[in-house]
Amino acid sequence: MLLVKHEDHVAITVEDDGDGIDVQRVMQRSRQLGWTGDRPDVALVLRDGFGAMSNGEGEGVDLATTRSQLRHLGGDLRVSNLPSGGTRFFLTMPLAMVVLEGMAVRVGEVQYVVPIDAIQRIVRSGADELMQVSADRGRYMLRLEADDVLPIQFLSRNGQAEGGAGASRLTALEQDSGSNDDELKHLFVVVGKNGQRTALAVDELIGQQQVLIRPLHGYLSGIRGVTGCALLGSGDVGMVLDMSYVLSREMGVG
Repeated sequence: MLLVKHEDHVAITVEDDGDGIDVQRVMQRSRQLGWTGDRPDVALVLRDGFGAMSNGEGEGVDLATTRSQLRHLGGDLRVSNLPSGGTRFFLTMPLAMVVLEGMAVRVGEVQYVVPIDAIQRIVRSGADELMQVSADRGRYMLRLEADDVLPIQFLSRNGQAEGGAGASRLTALEQDSGSNDDELKHLFVVVGKNGQRTALAVDELIGQQQVLIRPLHGYLSGIRGVTGCALLGSGDVGMVLDMSYVLSREMGVG
């Protein structure tokens, strides 16, 4: 895979070393659709209405629909067979699709990126603003105002909610009678979308920055709650939070 960043878009070239797209099958499908007069060209799979095409394993992929969606967002998709075998996919996408404006935060030894457009406010609070609502699971709520409370989520090392294990950090501070006021302060990033809200407990705000999102591969691709990773300005790698997943957990989804 080759990724090239331009002024207003990103160009991505992906190649494989398989057998390529079967031109004969493409032309057979083209004739079934009544597309007469077309020259043999694998690019016909990108024409609206062509439908899904597979290599005989699985249901296949509707590349025409993928291209239509990319074009709607300002991108494009092209496909071709390589002379030596295999297929080349060339995608262009606006920077807005892969470059994220986010707030980098630290939780323990892990750094995360919270999308800026999901952040509603940043709160530093003490024990008086914390409400324990479930002793067995260690669930806490954060009181912002007298009639405004919202659930607290704790991020673990894999981007998922940590539940009771994370809440133990708050419990330890509350029970430490020797702590001074500064040590009783907790830092939260309040995030929200489509009427759902939650407070993410963090240890440190690193700062706002633009990051280039890269997909997770291998074992990491199975991590829920993150959309990818990003290289931060410090040179460290941050996990980009999937806000739809984070918020759906508070609604009992997933």
